[in-house]
Amino acid sequence: MGSCPAYPTIYFFCAHGGAIACSLYLIWSRQVRPRPHSPWFAFGALAAFAAFTGLFNVVYHTNYMYLCEKPDAASILDYFGPWPWYLLPSAGLGILLFLALGWRFRRPR
Repeated sequence: MGSCPAYPTIYFFCAHGGAIACSLYLIWSRQVRPRPHSPWFAFGALAAFAAFTGLFNVVYHTNYMYLCEKPDAASILDYFGPWPWYLLPSAGLGILLFLALGWRFRRPR
């Protein structure tokens, strides 16, 4: 039998999973519906947040969002090349995922 996960692990999955659960609740309860431009708006907001986070990383010598270096553990970023080149395929994958998530809500013309 394994040990109980550490608090940071529990917090990480609750916070990130909670954001997804809230989004799904709003969509499934029909309180909101993604608009055609929503994936692009979400990606733009993410890019702006990443720019702010990158500046924060430089000033405070941190590595939030893995913008300054890859994580020590194996990840999908290992397939995208060395720093800073892995940032471009990561952004491309991000926009593809945003578009794929919004595709379900597009109405045929």
